Amino acid sequence: THEERDGARPYGGNFGRGNAVEIPEPIDYATTRLNFDLEYAGKPFYSRLSYIHSSFRNAFNSVIFDNPFRAADDLHPSAISASYKYGSSRGRMALPPSNSYDNLSVVFRKDLPMHSRVTANASYGMMSQHETFIPMTINTDNPGFDYALPDESLKAKVNNSLYTLNVVTKPMEKLHFKAGYRYDQHKNRTRLLTFGDYTNNIAIVSVDASTTAARTPNYVSSIKRTGEFEVSYRLDMGNTLSLIYENEAANFDNGSAKKETENVYKAAWDTRPTDWFNGRLTVEFANKNVDYPDYEKVSVEVPFMRKYYAADRERTKASLMTSFMPVETLNIGFEYAYAKDDYKKSLIGVQDGHQHAASVDMDYEVTEHVTLNAFYSLEMYASKMKGLQWTSTFGDAYSTNTVTVDYPGVWTAEFTDVIHTPGIGIEIANLLDNKVDAGAEVSLAMARGKIDFSSVVGATGVGGLSDVNAFEPDDLERVDDSTTLSTHLHSTYRATDTVDF
Repeated sequence: THEERDGARPYGGNFGRGNAVEIPEPIDYATTRLNFDLEYAGKPFYSRLSYIHSSFRNAFNSVIFDNPFRAADDLHPSAISASYKYGSSRGRMALPPSNSYDNLSVVFRKDLPMHSRVTANASYGMMSQHETFIPMTINTDNPGFDYALPDESLKAKVNNSLYTLNVVTKPMEKLHFKAGYRYDQHKNRTRLLTFGDYTNNIAIVSVDASTTAARTPNYVSSIKRTGEFEVSYRLDMGNTLSLIYENEAANFDNGSAKKETENVYKAAWDTRPTDWFNGRLTVEFANKNVDYPDYEKVSVEVPFMRKYYAADRERTKASLMTSFMPVETLNIGFEYAYAKDDYKKSLIGVQDGHQHAASVDMDYEVTEHVTLNAFYSLEMYASKMKGLQWTSTFGDAYSTNTVTVDYPGVWTAEFTDVIHTPGIGIEIANLLDNKVDAGAEVSLAMARGKIDFSSVVGATGVGGLSDVNAFEPDDLERVDDSTTLSTHLHSTYRATDTVDF
């Protein structure tokens, strides 16, 4: 497959350290993917060998944009807080780098006695990118304009290994067991590069950089081990009850946390009381505990902040799926899903999140060869984030009193996104002596979002100092405002009994 994208979309940039601005990101992407599969299927043994190669090419490795308030570069120290007025006359931001991915996987499956089956999978993937570094600064008046970088590119390499083992068995007609184990390793093999020491270059420190000493970035590697056990029992009247338990344990190198553990409990009820109706109800509760360190003032992270992907979390999910056929030629499906995340130990950062998703679809068989379909989905996402603004003379981000009371430096942001997606399609089967299948689908996704900000306004703060955030922030009424029209056409030609195009 080959996919090309071009155009522009909203992006963020700045002219140094301060005052972020919204700019258009130029899009000129090309993604090429090659997939090869070799299968053998013969009872009681099945095997598959797969190879995937994917390459992503971005015609632009960076975007340069003008500062309309500056005609020439300068090094005024006030560029830290007012870069629209001082500092560089242009800004430059890196864009997604060109990269490649290769993956080789093997699957083995064997049928066993007592209606049992064992399946094993092993895969190994390699990712790399060699995009050229952009200069340290685009400010030609800055002595760091020609500052030497440690190399021309990062030459990044990441390897992923995945091994799974699953066993299913049905010792009795109504009883079904499943057990599985998953080992997932993400190994970042990118070499370590040290970027220069700017301690004596006041111009870079005050205008373009946020650090002074030389830095050697580290990269995160991880190993995740997941065990799963499921038992299902078929009741009378077409009802089946399933109980599922999952345990995930992860270890990280150079991550915000060293390790995490998550326990997931699920229950599902499947029903098919008649030939024309079936349904499935699923509920899930998950609890993740993270070994997050207690940071000190010399650390780079605020101690009461938790990155959402590496924070203690309680998750509740529920979903309902139904399908029924009022007449033989019409099938109607409905699905609703709800999810809620609580980050109860994160005083700063993401606090919670809610998701609602509902969809309805219909298939109507017009003739033996023609089927029409239509669908509509509604998605709603909401989340809340809390932040803290402070200076060395006002407030203390390392004090529990600061982050737990109505402190003027605390602000909140509540995000809301709503997405409507209607679509229609047609499928045509067995044309030209049963040799040709074809179909088309058109969908329209309309996304609308907003962000509501709030902050306590205080005339004075700790020690009688003025509130550094002494205003009520304006809300953003139009965020993620986009409309996407998608068209999908496909066809299959059966040249022989063994060859399809």
